[in-house]
Amino acid sequence: MSETNLNLSRRKFMLASSAAIASPLLLKLAHPVPDAQGAERKVAAKVKIYYINRTCIGCQVCRTFCPAKAIRFGDCRNEIDQKKCMSCGTCYRGCPVSAISEIEIGAPYYEEKKNTAIKVMDCDLVVMGAGGAGMVAAVKAADLTGKKVIILEKAKKVGGATIFATDMGESGPIIDSQWHKEAGYTINDPPDITGQFFDWLVSKGGAEGFFRIYKPGEEKRVGGNTVAIYMPERQEKYKDKLDESIGPGKMGSYVVDKMVECCEKKGIPVLTETRARKFITDDKGRVTGVLADTKDGGNCWSTARRL
Repeated sequence: MSETNLNLSRRKFMLASSAAIASPLLLKLAHPVPDAQGAERKVAAKVKIYYINRTCIGCQVCRTFCPAKAIRFGDCRNEIDQKKCMSCGTCYRGCPVSAISEIEIGAPYYEEKKNTAIKVMDCDLVVMGAGGAGMVAAVKAADLTGKKVIILEKAKKVGGATIFATDMGESGPIIDSQWHKEAGYTINDPPDITGQFFDWLVSKGGAEGFFRIYKPGEEKRVGGNTVAIYMPERQEKYKDKLDESIGPGKMGSYVVDKMVECCEKKGIPVLTETRARKFITDDKGRVTGVLADTKDGGNCWSTARRL
């Protein structure tokens, strides 16, 4: 790539796919598959094999939704019984932390690319990480400035640990929101940051279908705190989850789903499997962009203007 193409004054977002870089990344996907006998049976049938890798956190979501009841808790993480597995992919699509890998028997792991593909996108702000905090930051920045925002995320899915957050009150209750004021509570001026955040979340729509508020004197205790606003039930798609002690399906999942919805409405690209590798700086040492890997193993040059 010429010096002209790298000139930061262009302020462009470039995605470059390179077979030389993609090859070792793709080869890493060929992990040993548990239960060799079950796997051999599927090789003959020419189907996909799913297995749970080391990033499993034992949240039990896959076990909850597996129609074949083929998932059990094994050595420190969940495991798939290949003899029972129907290869439906339900666990693969539903795993909130992308800890389930997919192998298509007979499909090539690597196909040499003859040409380098380059995609250019304009952007003003780059957010690294599509966890709850990153997505809130991106949407809030777009709200305040109207500028073009792009989010980079190294994982296959967004949300990070936020999707496992449960009820409000464990680390401190929400106070001073407009819901509190309307229910008869006296709120501070200016309101507490928790109330400001909740009001902003409510402004995105749909909160009334998930949250409730106790009137003064009827509050409940959660994690040692007095809580007025609460989330009575899990989100519908997670209502049958086996482990009641953690999400998904509670406050954190609601925030993530709402931010995904906001990103779609505002046209904020969320580039998953795009790991940030290096900051780009100008001649004065100021950070002006990010160098990242794309999901096909290429390079992502991200140069952002100051807001």
